[in-house]
Amino acid sequence: MKITSFFIGALLTVILTWILGWLLFATSIAVAQPETGTEKTSAIVVLTGGNGRINEGLNLLDENKASKLFVSGVHEKTTKDDIYNSWKKPVDERRSKKGPCCLHLGYEATDTYSNAQETKEWVDEKNIKSIRLVTSSYHMPRANLLMKRFLPDTNIIQHPVFSDDFQPWKGRFWPLTFSEYNKWLATKVMPDFRE
Repeated sequence: MKITSFFIGALLTVILTWILGWLLFATSIAVAQPETGTEKTSAIVVLTGGNGRINEGLNLLDENKASKLFVSGVHEKTTKDDIYNSWKKPVDERRSKKGPCCLHLGYEATDTYSNAQETKEWVDEKNIKSIRLVTSSYHMPRANLLMKRFLPDTNIIQHPVFSDDFQPWKGRFWPLTFSEYNKWLATKVMPDFRE
């Protein structure tokens, strides 16, 4: 009887700890903001997969936050011109004359783990010392964890992107944070975890 009670108590403790962790994770995502300041990095790195990521990367490039923009996980048929032409900022509002020449595309990545691998290869090749990491807010904790693992000597500034339909009172917030929390936990525990 005592052994059964102990295991039930232990199981309840684990479940409650996991739920509390998820709620804290979701809260941190809901209140996350891009790191402020005017610090310029060597490059901007955008991970494909969510609405607004590439557009935000182009905006940051236009604001002279870096001189290069690397987009990881690009479809094999996508060109630099395709990326640049997808930019939603009107031409007359663009500050700089930077064009497709400043874009660098990575075609190999298919998940967050390989995004980090692909970014490391590009960062090493270009001798990049600092990056501004752009990805969706819910994806940032796991992406940043992997980037720090692959690029321990690179300064990483986080720049989460928020979509209009991603708030706690809207339907997709909780399923996405649930999924990402579990992937983040798996990544923390298993260095080679892929999703």
